[in-house]
Amino acid sequence: MSRTQRSSHTALIVAFAVVIAIWIVAQVVARMRAERVDAAVSDIVDNALASIRLVERLGIDVMRERVLVDSHIFQPDEATMGRIENEIGATRRDYELASLAYAKLATFPREREAWDRLQGDVAATRAPIAEALAASRKNDDAVAAARVQALEPRFAAIDADVEDLVRINGDEAKRVQGEVARAQSRGTLFEVLIGLAAVAMTLAIAFRATRDVAEKQRRLDEHAAALADLNGELDAFSGRVAHDLRGPLGTARLAVAALAKASPEHEGLADILRRSIARMDALIGDLLTLSRLGSTPSEARADVRGAIGAVEPELVRRVEDVDGSLRIDVQAAQVRCDAGLLGEAVWNLGENAVKYRRESAKLDLAIVGRTTRDGYELSISDNGVGMSEEDAAHVFEPFFRARTTRAKPGTGLGLAIVKRVVDASGGRVSVRSTPGAGTTVVLALRLAT
Repeated sequence: MSRTQRSSHTALIVAFAVVIAIWIVAQVVARMRAERVDAAVSDIVDNALASIRLVERLGIDVMRERVLVDSHIFQPDEATMGRIENEIGATRRDYELASLAYAKLATFPREREAWDRLQGDVAATRAPIAEALAASRKNDDAVAAARVQALEPRFAAIDADVEDLVRINGDEAKRVQGEVARAQSRGTLFEVLIGLAAVAMTLAIAFRATRDVAEKQRRLDEHAAALADLNGELDAFSGRVAHDLRGPLGTARLAVAALAKASPEHEGLADILRRSIARMDALIGDLLTLSRLGSTPSEARADVRGAIGAVEPELVRRVEDVDGSLRIDVQAAQVRCDAGLLGEAVWNLGENAVKYRRESAKLDLAIVGRTTRDGYELSISDNGVGMSEEDAAHVFEPFFRARTTRAKPGTGLGLAIVKRVVDASGGRVSVRSTPGAGTTVVLALRLAT
């Protein structure tokens, strides 16, 4: 990766990291804000609810005491009067407990003033009520009733104080609701702004990344085109060289024949030269095949059975010459490949099976073809010498010879030709091999549509 590419890659990573960091910060801030608002709302609402309950309790205690005083006035029986006075005492004690609890909660604006006013109004009823109870004990009901009647304005003020306190707490709760709504609106606006900022940065990053990808793709296309041109030139060059070598090779063949005829005593030397010339001729033939693959049209199509049938008679003869068996079971199909080159690929693989058979086992060669969900698979399997996993990884490289087969004659271009044939048709080739057990080569071809 170049320095420019590394810089661009780093910039993209940093930009994405910034976007993620902004999003995380926004979520944390929103969460903290929500927690603070929730806590404040909870405290205020709890305060208001508790205050309202206590104020209502205070009002009920005052009302109950007033009702008990009225009952006391109209009761002539001293025992009943005593029981009523005990209930009045219990009511006042409950009022005092509620007052102590409420005093801690009176924190809202105007609430303390209203609370002090209520306390004063309640305290102002204590002495007249005591006088009324004293007159009631003497059965002076007219005096007692007059004392209670004089308290009516004070009781009305107490009712107004209670209503005022309830209203103050209710208004405070409504105010809090309004603040919560405004806070939520501000939080929503903040999240929207953060989201818009993140979207803007993401779009900018995406634009930059798209531009970089497009530029890299353009360069890759240029390199691929240049490489294709170079490969074409190399194929053409190898073809010309191989063709030009055929002439001198023919001359050498004639010279060897003349030497063998003129000097029979050098027949051994002539055999060596003939084998070398034959190997050179095979190598030239393979080079010509490789150069011809570069000009194969990609839209060529072949009938699998026809392509294999063209080489089957010669392949059967080669297998029978070594006392082997050949099984051909191919499903009919049209595939994307030149028919002649497909037959040559199958021939090369069959020839390899014959050449690299095991001396200790009868050759068993199988050619099986089946249509699959992804295309067409043609497998050529043998029970030959096989090869190691390390050798199998390089077996399709030109001029590569596995260690177990280097002693056998060959150019090292057979499997390279097979791979070029399959690659030219847009297919794939793979090999599975086990030393001493055999080899299977699978040609994955595209179906012609």
